[in-house]
Amino acid sequence: MKLVSVLLIQLCLLACASAPQKILVGEWLHIEKGQDYEDAKTCVFESSGSFTCHITELGFSNGFGESHFHEISGKWVMNGNQLVLNYSYSYKPEQQEELNYIIVESSSSMMLLGKADGVIEHWKRSSGI
Repeated sequence: MKLVSVLLIQLCLLACASAPQKILVGEWLHIEKGQDYEDAKTCVFESSGSFTCHITELGFSNGFGESHFHEISGKWVMNGNQLVLNYSYSYKPEQQEELNYIIVESSSSMMLLGKADGVIEHWKRSSGI
């Protein structure tokens, strides 16, 4: 009986630990707007631990607009409430970078991700699950 109880507890802990990772899998969108800019990130997180983000940066100054498009790709991992992205830009794949987020809140349709500088990013699910 004790063995069955221990096994059930271990299965519950395993299921609870993997639930946030399953929530992340799919396509997510983050839009950040300022007075003279708008940045949009569309990221696809795969169950394999890889991800790709398409980033559009629009800026306006002195009545002129400017836009930049680029892509980052790499690996993601979750450790508790921390999301770690190891990635490189498509235009310089040899240079690896790391970004750490704190998962402030998450559900199947939205995530609030905190950055080290205190900024909270609001992400919405585009598709997945």
